[in-house]
Amino acid sequence: MSFTYNIVYSRRKSVAIVVNRDKSVTVRAPYFTSEKKIKKLITGKAEWIEKHIANQSARILTSPDEGYRDGTRLLYKGKSYILSIVPSTDNHVQILSDKIEVSSKSVSEEKVKLQLDRWYKKEATEFFSARMEELMARHSSLGFKPAALSVRAMKSRWGSCGRSGRITLNVELIKLDPKYTDYVILHELCHLKEMNHGKGFYELLGRVCPNYRSLRKELGQYRLW
Repeated sequence: MSFTYNIVYSRRKSVAIVVNRDKSVTVRAPYFTSEKKIKKLITGKAEWIEKHIANQSARILTSPDEGYRDGTRLLYKGKSYILSIVPSTDNHVQILSDKIEVSSKSVSEEKVKLQLDRWYKKEATEFFSARMEELMARHSSLGFKPAALSVRAMKSRWGSCGRSGRITLNVELIKLDPKYTDYVILHELCHLKEMNHGKGFYELLGRVCPNYRSLRKELGQYRLW
């Protein structure tokens, strides 16, 4: 086998194999399951696991994995830009034609990344808020009323809706085509009415986002980490 795996024991009834977004493999097993049994299961599923690891490798990372240097490719609202780092007496980020220019007091990759993260967060907060208002107005007859909107980095999901009515969106969405932002917002708004993924939820989602199936599939081509 060309992969390793981590075992997590819990009060579950069966063994599950999960290929994570970062291509690591997790085995979730009931307490007292022998390592011999787990190894036998992993060996039998090795081909399936390696196929899913390969699929993860083929997915597009939303953030560059080669670092933050001049010439690095960055995504913003579905378009690709070239990172241009300019030494400066102040800190500023702006889009110039096909470039995202970072003017920075420090040109270290760590500082540039931090500056870009803050810029993406600011852009995302403003854009997501405007899109949510627009979508709620478009579907005003359904009375969507989220308690609040928050934007933050999440490693495993694009959005979430808590029982309090707070909707959280992944800042990484700002890097993708806005149609995916709309889809995720509508998905979470529907959870205000249906807190599970049952038939009622998908019927409602289909009303407000008829092409949600194709959007969900397209969104699957991206990975967060």
